[in-house]
Amino acid sequence: METLKGYLKKRGNQVNRKVKPRVRFIQKANSDSGGFRVSCLATGFYPRHMNLTLFRDEQPVADHEITGGDLLPNGDGTYQMRKSLEISAADKHKYTCSATHLSLDNKLDVTLEYPGETFESVTTSVLVVCVLGLVLLTLAAIIWIITWRRRRQSVSTSDYSSASTTSDS
Repeated sequence: METLKGYLKKRGNQVNRKVKPRVRFIQKANSDSGGFRVSCLATGFYPRHMNLTLFRDEQPVADHEITGGDLLPNGDGTYQMRKSLEISAADKHKYTCSATHLSLDNKLDVTLEYPGETFESVTTSVLVVCVLGLVLLTLAAIIWIITWRRRRQSVSTSDYSSASTTSDS
């Protein structure tokens, strides 16, 4: 018992520390179903006990719909937890991830308004930029070809006449 008390005295600040979690949503397209996997990830927290709850339109998501939830250690002595949910591409629900932890004064809520739209809007934006780039590149090529032909034509049709030399002796 004395050894444990001594250890606690030496390492008390480390053992009794509280580190707040970083909580965020991650979306990943699921090519098999055409939907998405929405994951709530809480990472970097200490001590290890954490409550992580997923809500759909302010109602808790049923446990049988959720995968994950295991507590995993990080290499720096903190912990992480992830809970995931498969949703369809047409899903227009509001999802919230709620975390409660000893380091937090209140619960921490992170909201995802319309899953999938971020991915779709990014894809659309990238497509629009690519099409505009292709149009600009095509226009530049056409302008270059036209000016090149005009220069070539003006060189070939210009009237070069040799100067006549006359010598009076």
